[in-house]
Amino acid sequence: MPATELAEWALFYSENPFGEFRADLRAGIVASVIAQTAGNKTAKPSDFMPKFAEPSKVSARASAAARDAAAATNALMKASSRLKHHVIRI
Repeated sequence: MPATELAEWALFYSENPFGEFRADLRAGIVASVIAQTAGNKTAKPSDFMPKFAEPSKVSARASAAARDAAAATNALMKASSRLKHHVIRI
């Protein structure tokens, strides 16, 4: 993927986030509305979202790989920010 396309996806994600967390949030919103309709007036979307392990419990190897991936992504984003972005208008 060219750096320009990666930058366009990053911009799109900043305006319209997607992924598993957003899907869990949407499902949590629906579940909380149903629970509130059924009488639980204090139900929140986070009550219906899965809870994951604490970041401190992730293995050191996975953390190092994540740091390397983040560094590479940051370098690509910095490089692509110097390029002109073209917008196709229909």
